[in-house]
Amino acid sequence: QSGHIWPMEVSVCLASGRTWKVQTDASSTVQCLKLEIQEHFSQGFLRLTSSTGRLLEPERSLEEEGVKDGDVVTAVVQIPRIAANSSAFALCAFRGVVVWGDANYGGAIDDDAWRQLRNVRQIQATEKAFAAILADGRVLTWGHASYGGDSSFLQEDLVDVKQIQASAGAFAAILGPSRSVLAWGNRMMGGECELQLTKVKAIQSTDSAFAAILDDGRVIPWGSSFGGGGISRSIQEQLQGVEQIQSTRQAFAAIRADGSIVTWGNEHYGASGEMAEQLAHEEIREIAASFRSFAAIRRDGSVVTWGPAECGGDCQAVQDQLRDVQKIQSTWQAFAALRADGRVVTWGDPQSGGDSSEVQEELVDVQEIQSSSRAFAALRADARVVTWGHPECGGNSSRVLERLTDVVQIQATARAFAAMRADGTVVTWGVAWEYDSDVDSSEVQHLLHDVMALQATDGAFAAVTTRGEVVSWGSSEDGGDNSSVQEQLQSL
Repeated sequence: QSGHIWPMEVSVCLASGRTWKVQTDASSTVQCLKLEIQEHFSQGFLRLTSSTGRLLEPERSLEEEGVKDGDVVTAVVQIPRIAANSSAFALCAFRGVVVWGDANYGGAIDDDAWRQLRNVRQIQATEKAFAAILADGRVLTWGHASYGGDSSFLQEDLVDVKQIQASAGAFAAILGPSRSVLAWGNRMMGGECELQLTKVKAIQSTDSAFAAILDDGRVIPWGSSFGGGGISRSIQEQLQGVEQIQSTRQAFAAIRADGSIVTWGNEHYGASGEMAEQLAHEEIREIAASFRSFAAIRRDGSVVTWGPAECGGDCQAVQDQLRDVQKIQSTWQAFAALRADGRVVTWGDPQSGGDSSEVQEELVDVQEIQSSSRAFAALRADARVVTWGHPECGGNSSRVLERLTDVVQIQATARAFAAMRADGTVVTWGVAWEYDSDVDSSEVQHLLHDVMALQATDGAFAAVTTRGEVVSWGSSEDGGDNSSVQEQLQSL
């Protein structure tokens, strides 16, 4: 008879090989057993499977799930993903999604939608809304309705969704075997696509427009003509054999199969104008973008730039140093190029990281570069960090320099950085978004150990620990306070 308390012993096995025999009873739920296991091993975000490998449903009892005395249960760690827009977070785990931050930006969700957010495959974000693709190909949205947060009128059509791209205020989804497109959100930002597109391979966006690459290499844009949604016939004819597209805030740049570049959109944001002829004969491997300018790595490792000089569109002063470039990172108004020899070359607005002369001697053996709005942070091979750029955007790390060792990952808000160290602790520096005071993690520092993932909005950080805790700090309006959802987070 179901529901009786029958004492039983279950052997728990982790992928690491650690085991534990736990005393429980048949009427206990899988979720209760999971919480016991998480506490015993100090390991969060577990999924339990039976001895046959079947996933155990958390809400059901052990008896209902067929778990018997002496059985072996395997606990599998699933690291959650955190999506973010400018002012809200969405943490996605096996059992669902938890959101926090500014409610107008998607930091709150109604109970009905929250209950449906299970088995989420992908989350995308506009400035003020989120869209989640579920395992069955349906889409759920929440946040500001005018920024894509309301897709209720499209629910019958939003099926078998393969991929979603976002502009600042709209979403575009690729659906079904035909790979057609459906868009929603702010019409002025690409939220309406009247074109009958099929065989869409990928979609790129500016703030206010989308561009779809088709299987045959053609490109079809839509949205605001100010932001690249409109196109002249001559440009349309050049958009053949396109392999990838990059964008500034209001312009697109497409790389064709032969390495040549075609740009369109707003000329104040990097649509090339007078550079068009030169770019048509380039051999480009990769393109990076600041707010308003582009920087492209040629196949030989040299660099070509275009767009407003104050946003990094002119690299003449450092052209001879730009060789063997592997990767380019950008702030809002400057670029930093990482060379094969581990050296870094910068240009653009000096106050935004375009001038690295004061730290050039320290910029050796650099492995990767991260950026805030106006500063850079370089991670070296010796796991130390070098920063430069605007001091109020994280460009000055002298206050925490001694602790910036053994760093494995760096994350950034608009005005601050957080570095995750090999021992799972976190070091932060820079300025809190709304205060002009130092970003402060001291109140949560005792929780910031065993960290395995970091994410950021414009003004706050969120860290996920191996223990299953989610810690946030920074501007509360931007997601720096998740105390109201702690119960939901613990249920994941």
